Amino acid sequence: MASSSDAVEAITLAGKEVSASIDAYLFDALYSVDGIFKKGNQMRATIVSNNKIRIADGLLINQGHFLRIKPGMYCDVPIENGTQNMKRCDCIVSQFKIDEQGESHEIVVIQGTPGEKETVPSLTKDDLEKGGSLRQIELFRVHLNGINISGIDRIARTVYSFNDAVFYED
Repeated sequence: MASSSDAVEAITLAGKEVSASIDAYLFDALYSVDGIFKKGNQMRATIVSNNKIRIADGLLINQGHFLRIKPGMYCDVPIENGTQNMKRCDCIVSQFKIDEQGESHEIVVIQGTPGEKETVPSLTKDDLEKGGSLRQIELFRVHLNGINISGIDRIARTVYSFNDAVFYED
């Protein structure tokens, strides 16, 4: 590890612009967890059809990077058709990506492989603070039996506010 005067950076708001990477670094240090906050409808997922899952409003954190579905709104997530007489498991994930276009944070589906039994697809969990470029955290698991969605499970952790974590009612 090299040492230089460029390695030390004061993080203040007085006269400096706070970059997205510093912002994420601070929030990752504060929360140290990925998941969905107890905010709004907490990104509740409902089955709309065999090709669509609807995710309600809420807020999530992915290694310090936030993604929000605005209050009172929702996000429809497409699910590819299932295969007759086969099972499949798809993952709905928060995907933070860094590439030549810049940074993006979105909700995407990682499709599983059809088979006699469900197999959970592999996700990429790069450490963004150590030069990683793709971090996917699983929010929901969608179960398909043939062409039908048979169920959806929330996998993401619940992230509590500081108020919930520190203050208790008697």
